[in-house]
Amino acid sequence: MDTKGSLIRTRRATRRVGAQIRRSRLMSFLAGAGASTAIGQWSRGELSAALHAVLYTLFLILCFAIYFTLRLRREDRSAERQGASTQEVMRPDPEAEMLARSSHEAHVVVGRVIEIFASPNLGGQGALDEKGWKPSDVVFGRTDGKRDFSPILTEIGGIDRHLPLPNRKKFGIAGFSAVTFDSDEQPEIRFYETDWHTYKSVYQVLNESSPRSSQLRKKFSSLDPAANRVPNSMSLQSVVLFPSHEILCMSRREGLDTGGWSISFEEQLKDLDFDQMPDVSPAEFLFRRAFVEEVLGCRSENVVDIRKAWQDLEQKNLLRSYRLWALFYEVPVAHFQLLGFYWLNATPAELASYHLDAKSKGWAGVDPEGKLFVLKVQEWDRLLGSGYGRVSGLYDGSKQDIVRLEYLHRTSLYRLWRIANLLGYTAPSSSDHHLTLLNLAAHS
Repeated sequence: MDTKGSLIRTRRATRRVGAQIRRSRLMSFLAGAGASTAIGQWSRGELSAALHAVLYTLFLILCFAIYFTLRLRREDRSAERQGASTQEVMRPDPEAEMLARSSHEAHVVVGRVIEIFASPNLGGQGALDEKGWKPSDVVFGRTDGKRDFSPILTEIGGIDRHLPLPNRKKFGIAGFSAVTFDSDEQPEIRFYETDWHTYKSVYQVLNESSPRSSQLRKKFSSLDPAANRVPNSMSLQSVVLFPSHEILCMSRREGLDTGGWSISFEEQLKDLDFDQMPDVSPAEFLFRRAFVEEVLGCRSENVVDIRKAWQDLEQKNLLRSYRLWALFYEVPVAHFQLLGFYWLNATPAELASYHLDAKSKGWAGVDPEGKLFVLKVQEWDRLLGSGYGRVSGLYDGSKQDIVRLEYLHRTSLYRLWRIANLLGYTAPSSSDHHLTLLNLAAHS
């Protein structure tokens, strides 16, 4: 029996109850009134009445102590349930775990996301702004021809003819160079071309929570891009961090496939990104375009406008660093995605001010996908530890809202876990003797 631990917990509980009693205005009034009555009666020689007044006051204090004890126990049990719920959300999804186990490599698994590889320096020493790869050092290449997705399209009944036009190009990952923890090589990622109608038709079916979608994933998906027979539309999914470790997040409007809360934004690779060679590499241009579009609301796809917007924020020294951190796999829709990181030189108020100035110049706007909020350090630490956190509006700090872990999109959950783990904040892990979130290697 842990007698010392029991004593410590009892002392803590006593201090908490005492603090609640001291903060209670009603208790302070009754205790003060009881003490005044007892003192008055004692001064008049009414000792019996004074004793009764003291006993009555102590009885009231005891009743309040019992009440506060029961309330604090209920709060503790609620916190324990929330913590257990948080662990359940964070733990590897059974389907994700099974898919990861089928690989010969060890993988990070967070919820329904499998990390394929990450920059080797994420786990080592060094400054935060040097973690990951510079986008300009990452090689994007295109393969010839299109992939044949007729087998899975046949299974779902063909292309959805109700999808609106235009049917734009999309790019899926065809393969990548091996990146290991003992390698200094920069990643090289190769893309195949598909189209939005093909990708979207399959996406809609796989994204359903049904036995049918699960069977389709088992039949057609793979962690090997060369063997994955699901049409992919790769996107850059990024975390935007402020100097004091606040995180930019978005409350996405209803009706979007990735509704709920996003940390911080996503932007799909476009044909436009490949057209900037040799002046700017495709990966570098994707990082630039994604930031000015998703954070600053630049809606123009004109290369000149995008370059001017980027030049403006460089002149203002708005960004301290932006890097590629990892490649990961979104299990429910069998998609490969990139994890990006942007570290700002501006506080939330300064970013809001810069955005307003950029809008007055005519090139910036408001992202139609949702509204921007700021998640402070203590709140995203609480979000991962207790399952919820408060956010403040980027443009109006008095505008408050609540983010709950279950409302985070599955990839946002992974992004939050990754940065929390890197910065040393609360990052729950769930494990048995076979598996942990940090290493999916089976132990004997």
